[in-house]
Amino acid sequence: MRKLERLGFEVLRAERGTAHVPNDLVCAAWLRYSRLLPPEDVPWRAAPPGRLARTVRAALVPPAVPLLLAVYTLDLLLAPVARRTALANAYRVIARRHR
Repeated sequence: MRKLERLGFEVLRAERGTAHVPNDLVCAAWLRYSRLLPPEDVPWRAAPPGRLARTVRAALVPPAVPLLLAVYTLDLLLAPVARRTALANAYRVIARRHR
């Protein structure tokens, strides 16, 4: 907030931690697992993955679903605790620029 004030803003209100969407753990688990798989076919890659890579990826995604569901359940169970701690993932600032 000091940075905002140095840039000429007046901080009217700051709020931390009241919002929490229980998906942090499941998203982290999916991103980690996805990095272990062959690359997916996305527009920003120079060349699409070959047939073998696509087949391997398609074969290894479904077995991860039970683990991801378990991690999502853990996310849901931890959500009430996460909302009350400084570990929550929300930070909102309302500021007005000085004229």
